[in-house]
Amino acid sequence: MDVFHGFLHEGLQGWFDPVLTDLKETESSIRAEYQVSYKGQMAKFLGLTDRADQVTRLPITIQYNYPHYASSLQGISALYLMRLPVNPTESRSFALFFFKVRLPKWVLRFLRPLLSWAIPKFLLHRFLNQDIDMMESEQQTYLKNPKRRYVEINPAIIALQRLIVRQYEQFMQQSSQSESRSGVSHKPVAEDALATQPEQVSRGFVR
Repeated sequence: MDVFHGFLHEGLQGWFDPVLTDLKETESSIRAEYQVSYKGQMAKFLGLTDRADQVTRLPITIQYNYPHYASSLQGISALYLMRLPVNPTESRSFALFFFKVRLPKWVLRFLRPLLSWAIPKFLLHRFLNQDIDMMESEQQTYLKNPKRRYVEINPAIIALQRLIVRQYEQFMQQSSQSESRSGVSHKPVAEDALATQPEQVSRGFVR
């Protein structure tokens, strides 16, 4: 949900100057829209700008429906991130990424096998590995001092945290009611799925 981490990918010619323009919160989802800037040869190759030295601003939308995320960049690309909580400090993530390539169809048909191998290896995985390192670092920092008070300034993340806490409380309430009816005590196996701490993401990537 936090597009403000674009500086992490600065060396890969990622996006910059993000601005949160819209935020919608429901009982079960969060939807945030940002305006982001692109520039450079990478942006030109992906069709985000016509010239490498030209800055282009585009809207990106990110939506959270527990426990999955989806994002779209103005009809140019789409990402579906499906998450499987494993334990209180680890989640496994599976991603499907789609984007348009500015090539004639007959050229694309010829190059598809090569692009299917080269784009994940030389583009997607480089961004993904930086994200994984960042999230693992956040998790380790949290585990060293769980009681430390953190300051969050992105309204989208604050809304997301509210939703996750609310979902956790609803789950615990439902579990308590179920135990009362059955007379049997059950461990809240899904508690880790609704923890508010950052997750450690596995390095698996499914195309």
